[in-house]
Amino acid sequence: MSFVDEITVRAKAGKGGDGVVRWLHLKGKEFGGPSGGNGGKGGDVVLRGVRDLNILARYRGRSVFEAGRGEDGFRNEMEGKNGVPVFIDLPVGSRVVHKESGAVYEILEEGEEIVVFKGGK
Repeated sequence: MSFVDEITVRAKAGKGGDGVVRWLHLKGKEFGGPSGGNGGKGGDVVLRGVRDLNILARYRGRSVFEAGRGEDGFRNEMEGKNGVPVFIDLPVGSRVVHKESGAVYEILEEGEEIVVFKGGK
């Protein structure tokens, strides 16, 4: 296996869950009021520093990283679950450049986490 020192990936944060509009209906009560819940937050895309120089070789066949979608709201004012974040492990000392915005992120310590894309609400 050869050493990989540069990769190009696509990452997408998760979409937030949809809220629900419901009305409370109780026997003997004429005006129950609203009863819907908010949707969950979408998952984030997070860069994480690790002490493994060959970690980029794992991503050779995988070029798309997509965080989980937030769950929709429920009745009785219950909120949906948040989406699962996706972690992209990179060697310490890595430099990440966002091609569209030109933003530069550097990982200088083991365990350092940088949120690149925030999930929707």
